[in-house]
Amino acid sequence: MQETLVSVKIVRGYAAWMLEKDRAASKKIEFGTWWRLKVSYWRVAWIEATGELYAVERPPSDRFVMLALLGKKEVNELMRKWMDGDNLEALFQRFATPAVEKPSAPAAD
Repeated sequence: MQETLVSVKIVRGYAAWMLEKDRAASKKIEFGTWWRLKVSYWRVAWIEATGELYAVERPPSDRFVMLALLGKKEVNELMRKWMDGDNLEALFQRFATPAVEKPSAPAAD
C-alpha cells in the first residue's frame, strides 16, 4: 500500500470512530502513549484492517487525528526510523498536506 497523506485536523468523536466494524475488530500496533502536543499527551497507533495511522489524546478527551493510510511495512519503517522522540507536532508535520505553490509572476523587463 502506498502512503496517502491526509490533512492533519484534530476532531472529536474518537470513541464512535473506533466502534466502526473494521476498526473495532482489527489488530492494532501501538507506537507509544506519551506523545506530547503542547501540554497534552497523546497515543499513536496503526489499525491493521484499515491501514490508518492515528493519534488520540489521552482520556478523558475524545479528540483524535487520522494521520495517514499506510501499509504495515511502511508504518513499521516510518516509526522505526522516527527521530523526533515523542514530539507529536513533528509527526503531524510529516503528514501535513503540502501547500501548493503559486507560480511566480514573470519578471518585468
